[in-house]
Amino acid sequence: MPSMREEGILLPSMTANTSHEVFRQPTAGTIKIWRYMDFTRYLALLESSSLYFCRIDKFDDPFEGSTTVADKQAWAAILSNPASSQIAEWERTMAGFRRGVREGNFALCWHASEYESAAMWRLYSKTDEAIAIQTSYSKLVDALPAKAMVGLVQYVDYDNAVMPGRNTLWPLMHKRLSFKHEQEVRAVLLAMDEDTSKENGRNVAVDLSGLIERVYVSPSSPEWYFQLVRKLTEKLGFAFPITRSRLSDQPVL
Repeated sequence: MPSMREEGILLPSMTANTSHEVFRQPTAGTIKIWRYMDFTRYLALLESSSLYFCRIDKFDDPFEGSTTVADKQAWAAILSNPASSQIAEWERTMAGFRRGVREGNFALCWHASEYESAAMWRLYSKTDEAIAIQTSYSKLVDALPAKAMVGLVQYVDYDNAVMPGRNTLWPLMHKRLSFKHEQEVRAVLLAMDEDTSKENGRNVAVDLSGLIERVYVSPSSPEWYFQLVRKLTEKLGFAFPITRSRLSDQPVL
């Protein structure tokens, strides 16, 4: 197996944190989780033996790490008849703080499901040459360092939901109801006490052989691509079971 790159990479020292109230845990023990990607990202994953955490404000959804309309109104109500100048100052302060949360933390997203998802193949694999890696929730927790926190994303109405207890991590683990189909498991790498201004993301070294349970190849990919994935995976020193997506099975007529 390839050796882990240690320079510039956070190496795991113990399992990730799952005890924070904002990081909701599965109710039925462990669950299957999936990550869909193109071939380039799969190859980078194997060559680096690391998982890539993207900075929160670099995600496609502009609402990532933001608060809700109702929460902003609730904060305003805390001030007793404030002058307009006080409100403006408060809004500037809170906006700056929210930017700090978005720019100072990193996240890695997985899809929770007992079965592979046709919708996820379409959403996150832009070509026929795509890959899905499958593992379990508990194995992801075990693979990550204590500085990472893992939980289930919760989906709320961003017009009416109020952030409970003014918890600073709440915006990192909540998304709009429009994204509920993602059934997201999220790992967050906390780094607000560090200078992240020049970073788009961070690699976290992990034991891929202990993490990945199975690799699935796109249901629309040709046979030569399936064989290429298998051979390159073996060449890089890994022995994950590799199978074609069951979505390519022929119907019983």
